[in-house]
Amino acid sequence: MSVFAELCESKTLGLIMSVFVDLCESKTLSLIMSVFADLYLCESKTLSLIMSVFADLYLCESKTLSLIMSVFADLYLCESKTLSLIMSVFVELYLCESKTLSLIMSVFADLYLCESKTLIMSVFADLCESKTLSLIMSVFADLCESKTLSLIMSVFVDLYLCESKTLSLIMSVFADLCESKTLSLIMSVFADLSSGQTLQNPRHVLLMASFYPRPRCGAGNIH
Repeated sequence: MSVFAELCESKTLGLIMSVFVDLCESKTLSLIMSVFADLYLCESKTLSLIMSVFADLYLCESKTLSLIMSVFADLYLCESKTLSLIMSVFVELYLCESKTLSLIMSVFADLYLCESKTLIMSVFADLCESKTLSLIMSVFADLCESKTLSLIMSVFVDLYLCESKTLSLIMSVFADLCESKTLSLIMSVFADLSSGQTLQNPRHVLLMASFYPRPRCGAGNIH
């Protein structure tokens, strides 16, 4: 049985797929694609890669999901180097290397598949401690300036409308982050954005490659 079929049977990926279906039917997916295009200043070939990844997930015509699962296992094996791996994935997106977009999708899949909140919380903690959070926040600042942030927010609204225990897990993670004050910096940035303030935002994210070399991680199984 394919990975896709197994995930659907276990109802783990059901919410993800239903969201993509809703996006396609409501033509919201094209808006999200334009966000990626504006955000990364991608060439047309890179946007095509993004589209193909979404098409793979929606149509299940490739082994993309298998790649997501393997990378997800690698993230767990990286331990403290998880943040470095995630950062290198974003850098690779700029370099337009093959299959990097599928790796980025694994980060989102992690939110749905992870039974433990430890990994997500440690990533945010590392971001705050290493002062790398400002780079990520600059992305949101750019989106806010271009009035594109509302499109992303609409996706979260769609998630709220879905009935799923997985969504409850995601929201509880954010709740725990807020209670532990790990997310206080993120929340303050969103407050600034909503009040119309503009953040200083470096645009050359490629510079992260100098500070976050990609770690070498072995493949493993997800438990």
